Amino acid sequence: MLGKNLGHQGTLLFRFRDDEVYWLRVAEVLAVDLENGTAELWYYLRSRKHSTKKWHEPLVLSPHYPEYYDERSPGTSHLKPKKDKIPHLRRRQRQGQVDKADVEIVVPYFLLETAGKVPRKVCAAADEYLRRQYKAGADVAPVALSFPTEGEEQLQKQLAASLRRPGGGK
Repeated sequence: MLGKNLGHQGTLLFRFRDDEVYWLRVAEVLAVDLENGTAELWYYLRSRKHSTKKWHEPLVLSPHYPEYYDERSPGTSHLKPKKDKIPHLRRRQRQGQVDKADVEIVVPYFLLETAGKVPRKVCAAADEYLRRQYKAGADVAPVALSFPTEGEEQLQKQLAASLRRPGGGK
């Protein structure tokens, strides 16, 4: 599905097929190669306030910002760098490496709101995706619901607690 749905630049919500079902990612689409089914993406990460390691955290809670890195230390990501530092940083992007076979598109196109917020409508679409995954047997999917029902809230708390323990999430 990395094809006609990604015909325009904007932001998308996706999941690498090898990731846990709740690990939904945000990226800006920079270019799409329809012929080869690949895309060039600029990754966005959750704000520092919200740990980047809490992949199960609901989208509605975490603002997302473009990821930059310094060539001198490529393992370190920078979010919201000061304007004077941006010329010395590079975008953390995937070029030609994101293939349609590797990803599952959850929302193919949307615009982030002010301060990197994922729109409520997109969060609701992500919730629908997570509920479908849960019904299909992915027991941990409800942990990332942005708008859980009362019954789902209790399950969400239990799942979040199990993910905090070592070895949780599988």
